[in-house]
Amino acid sequence: MPRYLRELGKDQIAEKFSEMLDPGDCSQAIDPDGRIMRCNSVGVLNQRLQEQLKNPDPRWTPLAQRELQAAVDAIGEKSGGRIRTIDVRCGRDVCQILTIAPTSDHNPPGGWDDASRAFGTAQWWKDLGFVDMGQSMTSGPDGQTTYYVTQLTAKPGR
Repeated sequence: MPRYLRELGKDQIAEKFSEMLDPGDCSQAIDPDGRIMRCNSVGVLNQRLQEQLKNPDPRWTPLAQRELQAAVDAIGEKSGGRIRTIDVRCGRDVCQILTIAPTSDHNPPGGWDDASRAFGTAQWWKDLGFVDMGQSMTSGPDGQTTYYVTQLTAKPGR
């Protein structure tokens, strides 16, 4: 793992992800004059996940979390520690992965983008009823890291 990925403090990481996961003001998505107000869809899905975590699906959630964690762990091992997973959580029909990787790995083969795009072809994706994946990313405060929020949604009731 690159030295700067190891040296990122928990508070620094938490602050950056909390900014990314803030839903913003979604009460009025469009102003009367037509201007679009700030409403972060990644934050909205995170809010939905947080609600679902209070009452998970006892059959689906643990299985989804295990399968997703195994997939993410395999990516981390294959990357030689260049991809650092901060959190993996699943609710009733939403899963979210918080990941940090070197900015230099953003597009090359083997980076997080490449690995997460392959989720849709995995057997566990089909078996668990996933239907969509979204991803948001931002540059880390050190300029050398990219923070990723990857969210997977499954068909309700599968």
